[in-house]
Amino acid sequence: MALDAMRGATIVAMILVNNPGSWSHVHPQLRHANWHGWTLTDLVFPFFLFIVGVSIVYSLGGALDRGRTPRSQLGRVFNRSLRLLFFGLLIAAWSVPALADIRIPGVLQRISVCYLAGAILYLYLSRRQLRVLLITLLAGYWAALVLIPVPGVGPPDLAQKDVNIAAWLDRLLLEGHLWGQSKTWDPEGILSTLSSIATVLLGLEVGRFLRGQRIDSERVRRLAIVGVGVAISGRVWGVVLPINKSLWTGSFVLWTGGLGMVLLALLLWIIDLHGWRRWAHPFVVFGRNAISVFVMSGLLARTFNRMTIATAAGEMSLKRFYYDKLFTSWLPPDAASLAHALAWVLFCYLVVWVMFRNRIFIRI
Repeated sequence: MALDAMRGATIVAMILVNNPGSWSHVHPQLRHANWHGWTLTDLVFPFFLFIVGVSIVYSLGGALDRGRTPRSQLGRVFNRSLRLLFFGLLIAAWSVPALADIRIPGVLQRISVCYLAGAILYLYLSRRQLRVLLITLLAGYWAALVLIPVPGVGPPDLAQKDVNIAAWLDRLLLEGHLWGQSKTWDPEGILSTLSSIATVLLGLEVGRFLRGQRIDSERVRRLAIVGVGVAISGRVWGVVLPINKSLWTGSFVLWTGGLGMVLLALLLWIIDLHGWRRWAHPFVVFGRNAISVFVMSGLLARTFNRMTIATAAGEMSLKRFYYDKLFTSWLPPDAASLAHALAWVLFCYLVVWVMFRNRIFIRI
């Protein structure tokens, strides 16, 4: 139940930060860090990928225990990865006038690739091999960022957003299909997606530590202690390799992965060991239909932004119309923007609550 609650909480946070009333009025902690550093918002996506790793162990481990071969699970893994990729591209296509302008990277696209890689690696590699791969990914990506010159530019400079090999590779392979606010690099780009697989590997390690064993206070305590150590190592590494979500640096992987371990340990202690569950029920409801509600929220938000309505003041988007009528008409700008985001979360909760009550669980 703790894992469902953590998954649901991350989806709530994703929906909350993606749906302010106005992007001009957002609390700093509900924005991503401009470049180096982190905010609470920067923890959300790595927490979700960490949960993906833990969940892989529970979902595929049972099949392996029942005598299924790794090869027999590949079809299931590829199907889920392709569904995630499809819905990610669908959300991207929903917000552009022409497919030629579609942004190819994205949140669900990254989840698709990381899930596929994490599942295959779990099926075929030993625990020791996965640990070696984790270290190799982190060290190799660090070396690539700080040692490889940027073609046509010169030595890398991580203080500049587009003067690094990751941004250069994004421009080389995805020119015209990158994040619209930058156009020269993408926060879900190619090399940083490879680095984000390391976050899933941390989740795999935790899943293997927890699964098949009795969850007692000693096991939870050990998870918390290791999490603190991993997080501290990320902060120490951050002295020479800045913690950076957009680049998904190795220090960011360890910092957020360690915090994810600590949060999961805390939820296990509260929910599963002490039975204090009622407060977590809304998050569990979200967690049981996490990806489906995220897709619904993304498509619906983009639909409201694209639909227009004629008013006395002229034509405006449906979102702007109801936002002015319901929120800015009586609240100051910052409060109105936050109230809109909270109302959007509440609306999504009502949808998944009805699904939960009717035992409708959609796995994407």
